[in-house]
Amino acid sequence: MFENIDLNDFWSAEAWGDRYHTLEPVTDELVKELEEKWGYKYPASYVCLMKQHNGGGLKRSCVKGTYSVIDGLWGIKGDDAEKRRWVFDDWGYPEIGIPISEGPSGHTMFFLDYRACGRDGEPAVAEIDQEADYAIDLLADSFEEFIGKLVTEDENDSEEVIQENYRRLRDPYRNVTLLEMDEKQRRELNRAIWGGISWGCVGVCAGILALPWFITAITGTQNAILLRVSTWALRLLGLFLLWVFLGGCLSAFFDMRKTYRCYPDRVNKAWEENGKKYCSLERSLKEKYENPGSLLAPGDEVTVFVPEKGTAYLVKNKP
Repeated sequence: MFENIDLNDFWSAEAWGDRYHTLEPVTDELVKELEEKWGYKYPASYVCLMKQHNGGGLKRSCVKGTYSVIDGLWGIKGDDAEKRRWVFDDWGYPEIGIPISEGPSGHTMFFLDYRACGRDGEPAVAEIDQEADYAIDLLADSFEEFIGKLVTEDENDSEEVIQENYRRLRDPYRNVTLLEMDEKQRRELNRAIWGGISWGCVGVCAGILALPWFITAITGTQNAILLRVSTWALRLLGLFLLWVFLGGCLSAFFDMRKTYRCYPDRVNKAWEENGKKYCSLERSLKEKYENPGSLLAPGDEVTVFVPEKGTAYLVKNKP
C-alpha cells in the first residue's frame, strides 16, 4: 500500500491544514465506532494513512491535472460523525459519503465518494464545488490513487491539459456511449420538447382578453372608470401570459434545431425539493433532472436525449 509514495516526506507540520492533526491515536475500535456512525466503511488505505499520522497539512496539496487544491487531510476523531454534519446540514453539500477535507477557499469539499461502490465498497475521491451549483468532480477511483496524484504547484500539468481534464470531469455522460437518433426517437424527442409548453396558457389568454368585452356586454356603461381599469388590467395579464407562451414556443423551436444524441437509462430515485420535482438516473453522473408532474418513478426505463450544449430531455419508454 502506497508503494510509490514516500510518506516520510508527505506531511507538513507548518502547513495551515495541520490544525486538523488530532494527535489522537487511531485504533481499530475507533474506526469501527466511526464506521457505524457514518454508515460507511472506511477504505483500508485511508485507515492505514491515519494510523501513521492522524490528519494534518500536506507538502503536496495540488491534485495533478486539475485546479483542485486540498487544505490538508482531516484525521479520525470520535465525534467526527456528529461534528461534520455541518457540511450537509448547514452548507448543503450532497451526502455522497464522508468528508475528508476542504479547499483553501472554504467553498469546496473533498469526499470519500460511495455512490458507485455502495456503503461497504472501495470509495472514489470527489471534490464538490459549492459555488458551481455543487458540481461533483471525480478526482480518483480510490483513496490510494488520490494520494498518488498529489503534487506541488510546480509539478502540476499545463493549463491546456487541466482545462481538457475539467471538460471531461464535468461531463455527466462520460461513462455512457451516446448514440445517433433514429426517426422514431426524433419524433419522441419533438413531442417531449413541445409537450413542455403550457398549452393551457392559450385558452387562459383568450379568456382573459375576451373577458372585458363580456363585462361590457353585461354591464353596459355603468361604473365606467372601474370597468376601464379592470379591462386594461385583464388585458395586460392576458398579454403577459401570451408572452410566456410565445417564449416557450421560441425556446422549443431552438431546442428542436440542436443536434442530439441519446442513450438508454433507468430512473434511480425521485424526490421533491423546494416545491419542485426531481429524479436521478442510474448511469448518468448528473445529480438530478427536473421531473415535472412526477411523471417518472424509480425503475422507469427512459431514453436520455443529450444536446451538444443545453438541457437534456428524458422520455419514458413505452412498455
